[in-house]
Amino acid sequence: MNKAEMLQYLLKKIPDYSSKKNLDNHGFQFALYVYPFVFKGKVHPFIDNFLNVLEFIDTKVPDYSKVTIDKISKVSKKQFEQVIQIFGEIIVLKQLVSNSIPNTITLEPTARKNGKNPEYRGEIIDKYFALEVKTASLFDFALNRQAGLQITAQLNDIDYKFLAETGKVVNSNSLKILDYLKSANEKFTQYRQNVEYQNDFTLLFIIWDDYINEPISAIINSNCGLFTKKTFYSKSNFDNVDGVIVIRHIHQFFRGLQYAEYVHYNAQNKQEYEMPDWFDYNNPMTHPVFIQNPYGRKIPVHYIMDRLNALPFRESTEAVAAEYKPTDFIDWKRMLSVSGLYDIPKNLREKLLNFFITSNQNKSSVPFTDISFFNNISIDRIYNDFVKSYPADKKDNFEDEFFDRVMRQVTLNDMVINRIENIAHSEDEKKRRTNLNLLIETHFNRIYSTRSTSECPCNSGMKFGECCQVKLNYFSYTNYFDL
Repeated sequence: MNKAEMLQYLLKKIPDYSSKKNLDNHGFQFALYVYPFVFKGKVHPFIDNFLNVLEFIDTKVPDYSKVTIDKISKVSKKQFEQVIQIFGEIIVLKQLVSNSIPNTITLEPTARKNGKNPEYRGEIIDKYFALEVKTASLFDFALNRQAGLQITAQLNDIDYKFLAETGKVVNSNSLKILDYLKSANEKFTQYRQNVEYQNDFTLLFIIWDDYINEPISAIINSNCGLFTKKTFYSKSNFDNVDGVIVIRHIHQFFRGLQYAEYVHYNAQNKQEYEMPDWFDYNNPMTHPVFIQNPYGRKIPVHYIMDRLNALPFRESTEAVAAEYKPTDFIDWKRMLSVSGLYDIPKNLREKLLNFFITSNQNKSSVPFTDISFFNNISIDRIYNDFVKSYPADKKDNFEDEFFDRVMRQVTLNDMVINRIENIAHSEDEKKRRTNLNLLIETHFNRIYSTRSTSECPCNSGMKFGECCQVKLNYFSYTNYFDL
């Protein structure tokens, strides 16, 4: 199918609002039927981008567009996160199609009939890769992520019990990452039973939202990470998963479909994003992270950086942004994450936890809940630097003076986070969306009063009474595309 045929097929598969039973039937309905009506027949930018990508993939993987549209059309609006999971598969396949040897891609390759299989197989440069894709379901979690002290790793039982008893705690997503690794390892283990596949590299892609520190912490937190010697899960080292690529992108899908927005993260060349590709994870401002499994096969870095556009994780780099650091917890009142908690003495750790859980700090104004916005303090580095500079013959006030140094860092963070421009930016965003919603609602109500015998505002060339008046018969404007 070409792009025009894909659009017609999508319209055929996803119902309009002409029947009451179809109200809120699918997450694409507003974009497919209301948006073109309001904007004189223009295709919603996200839908246009979606079709462009399917058309591109079809050139290398015939009929992929039809299969994908069929899958998406079967997912109701209530289960819309399943569509987001399909989007996650698409962005990985697009990258593979763009960088693999022609005619080498296989969808769902398997070692035996009815066996478990990864998503894709393809040859990159001179080596075959098997790719498994897991896109996280985070909608409900995201609503409560900042409701308390968020644990981002597996804390020791005593510390966790203390936090849970003294304040509201938001639990880690580490078990979700564990499930992804267990599932991928099982698939790749079976996959490599095929002699043809035995020498392939295997990669698990985890598609996350902007809070990429959560999966990074689950995998490589020094106290409990699943790829470390102190792993909280000792039953497997996932040796058939050679590595993991973590991509921070789910929020781009939601922003694109809801508001036709693309988050450019203050990139210098914003012109690159005037025609955004929501299905391209290659954003230099928010690069994907590659984490090599020390128990898997070593993947040469040029495959990862040059063709899959991920940067190897480097924990030792001081300049790493806060969201790329493996953390222990985040205090959302301060918008401050803490790393290295278990690399300091127990008495200092207990004092630190007590401070954060009992702090009376007023909650900072979060600019955007779907975009990670927080700082980080590395307690272990503060401690190591303090030990080096502290006089050997002076021990009486060590604990108090160390804690004073930590508090100076915390205070500095409070000043930075609560800068006027950050708060103002948040308010501007709310006003812009409120005004956009009011503008579109007013325009919709005005043009929907068009005479039935007049030309339809969607520019179809048909009479309004034969076109959008029928398609939107049971649509009632409430909000500008609320997923």
